[in-house]
Formats: sequence, C-alpha cells, structure tokens
Amino acid sequence: MSIKLRLWNDEDNRMELVVEMKKTQAGWICISDYEGEDSEWNCVQPVMQFTGLKDKNGVDIYVGDIVRHEKGYVWTVIFDDDESRFALKCKTPLIRPLFKDRAFNLEVIDNIYQNPELIENNN
Repeated sequence: MSIKLRLWNDEDNRMELVVEMKKTQAGWICISDYEGEDSEWNCVQPVMQFTGLKDKNGVDIYVGDIVRHEKGYVWTVIFDDDESRFALKCKTPLIRPLFKDRAFNLEVIDNIYQNPELIENNN
C-alpha cells in the first residue's frame, strides 16, 4: 500500500491530491495534482491521509471523509492519536476502530470541508 495524501484547497474550493510536500522556514509547501496539472501553494489545511481501505463502492477512504453505515449511522473518519489507528467518530466520545471488515458496510458521502453540516446534523 502506498501512502496517499490529499488537501482541501480553500482558494479554488476543491480537493487536490498531494504529490509532494516541502518544508520551508515559512511552513509547508504542497505540490498537488488536480486533473493532471501541478500547482504549488502553502499548506494551511490539515493533510488527509488515505486509510488504505475502500468503501462498499470501491472509493478510497481518507481521514476527514464523512461516511454512512448501511444502517444509516453517519461517522467522520479520524486518526485516533491515543490508539494510533484510523477510526470512526460520531457523538463524542463515541469512537469505533476502522478496519477492513467494517469498511465494507460504509459509503463515503462527502468530507468535512465540503459539507460539514452532514456531521453537525447527526451529532
């Protein structure tokens, strides 16, 4: 499995795949790929890492994604620092580990940058 990263680009209101990151004195510079075009800009949003898992439709699951369980539950994909694992978060402090068998029951419906109200309405 390769490490894949993406970032929300506030300037252009779009998700971009990160192909390279450079540390400078001023902070991090991200080089991203959007529809085959490279762009370089200051990384201000947190980087979203690919979990290595796909949802029931074969869509990559990233930290920051909003997913719906087949029973209707809506979760946010997070990295749980306390347990050093990817996890699903709903109402605080409800956190469930994210693993391959659970991913088969999930569908990526959006992400926290494009539609945060999906989580606000379900918490």
